Amino acid sequence: MATPPGSSRDPAQEARLRAALAAKGPDWRPRTRHLEPDGSPRYVNRLILEASPYLLQHAHNPVDWRPWGPEALAEARARDRPVFLSIGYATCHWCHVMEEESFEDEAVAAILNAHYVPVKMDREQHPALDQLYIMATQLQHGHAGWPLSIFLLPDGRPFHTGTYFPKPQFIELLQGIAQLWRSGERSEIRDVAERLASVLARVGRERAAAGAVAPPGPEVFAQAFEQLAELHNARDGGFSTTQQFPQETFLLWLLDHWRRSGEGCALAIAGRTLDAIAAGAIHDHVGGGFHRYTVDRNWRTPHFEKMLYNQALLAQAFTEGWEATGNPVWRRAAERAFAYVLRDMADGEGAFFAAEDADSPDAGGRPVEGLFYAWQPDEVRAVLGAEADYAIGALGLDERPTVEAGPVPFLDPAEPPDFETLDPLLERLRIAREARPRPLRDEKVIAGWNGLMIRALAVGAAAL
Repeated sequence: MATPPGSSRDPAQEARLRAALAAKGPDWRPRTRHLEPDGSPRYVNRLILEASPYLLQHAHNPVDWRPWGPEALAEARARDRPVFLSIGYATCHWCHVMEEESFEDEAVAAILNAHYVPVKMDREQHPALDQLYIMATQLQHGHAGWPLSIFLLPDGRPFHTGTYFPKPQFIELLQGIAQLWRSGERSEIRDVAERLASVLARVGRERAAAGAVAPPGPEVFAQAFEQLAELHNARDGGFSTTQQFPQETFLLWLLDHWRRSGEGCALAIAGRTLDAIAAGAIHDHVGGGFHRYTVDRNWRTPHFEKMLYNQALLAQAFTEGWEATGNPVWRRAAERAFAYVLRDMADGEGAFFAAEDADSPDAGGRPVEGLFYAWQPDEVRAVLGAEADYAIGALGLDERPTVEAGPVPFLDPAEPPDFETLDPLLERLRIAREARPRPLRDEKVIAGWNGLMIRALAVGAAAL
């Protein structure tokens, strides 16, 4: 086991990490390209001592990661170094990309280890801190997401923020901040940190004060509806003309607004989006449930991770939409989402797992986004025989694929297929798909997300 480049360790710490690795046993599969001839990992860092699936994914990077905590900040103070904080979660595709490009790169690791205290945080273990640093990133850039890349003073205050950085840009940034820090001319860094901290504190006070005011009345609801109507993409559904997130809370609010006010346009906007989601490739037509978002406006190209909260909120939205209209397509979408969660996301003791990854391994072990969900026409024919042509046409598998992995099923929202014919074929495809290597499942049980799922199941049970 080698010492990560640019770092140093005391013998006691080295022995502790060796013991933690040995305790993983012979079935442990290091997630790294840095392997010794015997298959053991070349590097082990402090994340090997953690329970989080996301942190364990990074336990064999050459970056000498520390988990988030007071010890890491104390080390930064003692060594007079800035903290580089990387926040993500186990099923985050772009987190995996940045890991492969930068955190698995020994040259990048040498810079991080020599000039920073590098820290990893699972956003699902520290949601309040994650939200704070998300807000700081939004203040600096107008947007935020994961992986979240934050540069901190040793007291935890952010002074530079970002998300995914391509490797050349990331190296340039690391070197520039390290040079500025070493020069002793840190007034600019401190000024930015103080301004960000001041704004974050003010926003926190305003949010706390807002919780004490009276609930909004009809005028606020009407204004909110006008804003959502302006955002609505009438052509494609959804609330964007670029990448499409389901925006479940918008949909649930619109359905509630229709029930309260009778505003038919609110139901129509929600319905247009539910139609698009039910038909689009964001919907896993073979196995049920929904991917997190699509990278295009017409819902054809998913970002394939599946999150428990998406299943819960969309299942509830489709259930409420069916209650409002009797649309059988929406009822089917809700029921298939419930079936997916109960089959593939339940822990057997009454709780639900957090997420499934976007990537799964190809024949050579290389992770490929969406590979589990893509279907080549020949694969469909091998499963369905003479009935394959109907499924291939109904699912759009004869059209040019929009992802590397191959064609991903979608439906024509204007002409729903004969589901009595299609659904038995989909079930045969689902059973065949079970033989493929599955994406990683993050088996954390998150109380808030479980609450959403339990509520959705209760709403579904009452309605359906």
